[in-house]
Amino acid sequence: MDETTKPRPEGPVEKRDSNNDVALGIMFCVFGITLMTLDTPWVGLPFLAVGFFYLGRSMRDARGRRATPDETPDV
Repeated sequence: MDETTKPRPEGPVEKRDSNNDVALGIMFCVFGITLMTLDTPWVGLPFLAVGFFYLGRSMRDARGRRATPDETPDV
């Protein structure tokens, strides 16, 4: 019972280059626009808000990766 079913990898952790935030943003925006055209506009607004959140998050992450350490603000 003490052992896990999935053993930990022994090698170094690899960073994934894929950005799922862009895909989630596009998916939520398209779904929100579809609901706005098929049903009342109020139904699609929450999905558009979530889509814009993920798109903004992906742009912020991309800008942070592209910026040099001198341009990055100290937080």
